[in-house]
Amino acid sequence: MVFLLIDIAVAAIAYSPVAGHPGVRLSLEGGALLFSTLNVTAMVMRRIRSPLMLIFGISVAAFALSSVAFMLGRPWNHMWWLAHAIFAGGFFLLSYGVVQAFHTTRSFATIYSQEEWMARLAAAMGRTESALQALKRTNQKLEHLAATDSLTGAANRRTFMQRIEAEITRAKREGEAFSLLALDLDNFKAVNDRYGHQVGDEVLQDFVRRCFDAIRPYDGVARVGGEEFMVLLPRSARELAFSIGERLRTAVESSVFESSAGRKVPMTVSIGVAEFGRDGYTIDTILRAADERLYKAKEEGRNRVVAA
Repeated sequence: MVFLLIDIAVAAIAYSPVAGHPGVRLSLEGGALLFSTLNVTAMVMRRIRSPLMLIFGISVAAFALSSVAFMLGRPWNHMWWLAHAIFAGGFFLLSYGVVQAFHTTRSFATIYSQEEWMARLAAAMGRTESALQALKRTNQKLEHLAATDSLTGAANRRTFMQRIEAEITRAKREGEAFSLLALDLDNFKAVNDRYGHQVGDEVLQDFVRRCFDAIRPYDGVARVGGEEFMVLLPRSARELAFSIGERLRTAVESSVFESSAGRKVPMTVSIGVAEFGRDGYTIDTILRAADERLYKAKEEGRNRVVAA
């Protein structure tokens, strides 16, 4: 339909009085010849050698020759004028294609084939995936740092309280008990005063490692104060919690904590036990019960586990 309309428009111009004026034909053909010549000259001066631009240069040169042919030939009928329209349309269509190619690469010297584009797209997607994986790893590290004590690697107080709340919800839903251990290293201030805080920090780190060795894989350890820790024991009644606490106490008592400076530090730990349900149904009540029994263990001479 578009070509039919163009044909009709060209026919109208061809049979009008303007069509026979020599200046019309010369201006049209001369303008096309001038622009074609400038295009080819610019390509030669810039030494553009890419395959697409080479084809473009040959096409423009052919257009220039056709302009010369049109100027030397005699006007015939509207088909002669239609040839001019086709010439101009082809020239602008080719120019548009080259400009679009330039927008994809920002260079007239580098034009990508479909295969090259697919390869570059795959490479870009690979880089994007790598960046996303790196971002994911970074976020995981940040989440870990936000949830743990930076010195010992145990959970921090905020994260541990969230775990207890979740365990309370589960215990109420399933009707199962769980227990808490409140732990405090005995006479730890004397370690800092005698050996220095660096040795004290290393003792805390070693103590947490021994806690993880003594408990089950799904239990949790948190540092809630300077030398104060807590252990969450899911699906554990008071008797089992007492047994785990005793195992942990024995492991600490029978070990000698060594620092990087070669200091050997004997340590003991006092532990209080509380059970959800038997000692309360809220986080405050079971924490209070565990702390009270921890203080009782301290008052009774330290290095012991108190569950009642």
